[in-house]
Amino acid sequence: MHRHKQQFPSDSEDDELKMEVKATPQLQTLKEKIAEKRSNLETIMYHHDNAKPHVEDRIKKFFAENNWEIIPQPSCSPDVALTDCVLNRSYKNFLRSNEKQYKNYTEVGKEIFQWINTRPQNFWSRAFEKLPNIWNSVIEANGEYISLNWAIKAPGMCLLLT
Repeated sequence: MHRHKQQFPSDSEDDELKMEVKATPQLQTLKEKIAEKRSNLETIMYHHDNAKPHVEDRIKKFFAENNWEIIPQPSCSPDVALTDCVLNRSYKNFLRSNEKQYKNYTEVGKEIFQWINTRPQNFWSRAFEKLPNIWNSVIEANGEYISLNWAIKAPGMCLLLT
């Protein structure tokens, strides 16, 4: 299947939707919220998918300065990320299924927010209740490939199970 990146014309509203990486303030906020809600934690273990924004120098510096332990992403195992399996696949299927042509990022953003707001409660709860098992698999793999041969399929959704 031929895939290409669709280009959208820019408009003033699109600037709000384009994701400029400002992860250090976001991580600082996350750190503060964790300290507020989980003050008994001695170590914060953080898992990310090794995307370029997650491994840039200022982010690595933040992790080091705050003594966060980084859990390595298993090689060639993108399906262990909740966003990759549940969220991205589901909303991509939603966007494709309505066969609408989007003129700009604003239209795409509005459709994604509509999708988020129309998910049934059990969509989110089923996804998040499986996370601890997924995380344990990632920790035990210590950066090695994980063969996850478990999935439950529901309309517009792929949910990892252990």
